[in-house]
Amino acid sequence: MATVRTWDELCSPRGPADPRVIGWLGTALIVGALVITAVAGITALLRRGPHRLALAVVALVEVLLVIQAVVAVVASIGGKAADEPGLFFAYLVAVVLILPAAWLLARTEPNKSGSLILVVGGLVLAVLVVRLQQLWGVSIG
Repeated sequence: MATVRTWDELCSPRGPADPRVIGWLGTALIVGALVITAVAGITALLRRGPHRLALAVVALVEVLLVIQAVVAVVASIGGKAADEPGLFFAYLVAVVLILPAAWLLARTEPNKSGSLILVVGGLVLAVLVVRLQQLWGVSIG
């Protein structure tokens, strides 16, 4: 039987952070990173530069990355730090910066190479988010 929780219980962090929030964001970020990889991979196979759909997905995923970073910082300030806080925040900074860097590099190469840069950026992002979740101690799902 499902347990009914009050608003205060839902808003208060349990453990490192509410695993449902962090886990959901992590899953959404991994899926978004893989969508970026797929769209950019298809355009690379077609020997074209980055597609506008890739830009839209990059923007959406970046918004989710910022939300995840804010949740992580707020939870850490509240005393719910990750197992290795220094490494965790290094990954957090890398995760937030990887897509803007990949997009800027991809825009400088408006051909197949630009699409391949987004493929690599999406794959790196997916791996970094998985590692970030491991450091946070939250199962992804």
